[in-house]
Amino acid sequence: MKKSIQLIIIFVLLFVSVSVEAHNPDEISYFYEIHQNRGELKIHLTPKGAIDLLREIHPKLQSQTVIQLDDYLLDFTSYFNEHIKLKLNSQLVRLKFLKAELNAHDATILFELEQIPEAINTYDITLSSFTEIYCRIDNIVFFDINDHHDICYLNKETQHYRVEIQSNDSPSIHQENNSNYLWLLALFPVIGAAGWAFQRRH
Repeated sequence: MKKSIQLIIIFVLLFVSVSVEAHNPDEISYFYEIHQNRGELKIHLTPKGAIDLLREIHPKLQSQTVIQLDDYLLDFTSYFNEHIKLKLNSQLVRLKFLKAELNAHDATILFELEQIPEAINTYDITLSSFTEIYCRIDNIVFFDINDHHDICYLNKETQHYRVEIQSNDSPSIHQENNSNYLWLLALFPVIGAAGWAFQRRH
């Protein structure tokens, strides 16, 4: 019963997150999917968020009005490898670029995860993406690891999250300032309603 409730919450948050992300450059979603020694990370952001990131990396772009995002795919790969540190069983996982859709309304970047261990007992993520760009940033991370589902909410104050996967699939969570995660659950219905109303008007 508890697992079913957990899955329902995750899918509701997933739907709301994707619907709102398309309009807010300071809200980024990260979707980890890992199965049988293979894994991917899909990042959802906005074209404006991608441009703001490039202007932070290359200050000379501040004065340019037209930026071809696809010309800077290596920069995106280097940036996210530097600002996302995922460890599986204490082993650091690197990102390998696969493809990107950066000019769409809901921009995405897809990475392959390299060197996935056979059995995953713990996962540990430190994520600081966009914290140097926006005064307020919401980094929402979804995990699907061998049918173990989880979600965490990271920002400027909370950048680290660690889980030990238990045999009964009840994770032991170690997160700095867990209250941020609880506030996310409380506020998402309001955010979802606002996002739905915005889409109705546009």
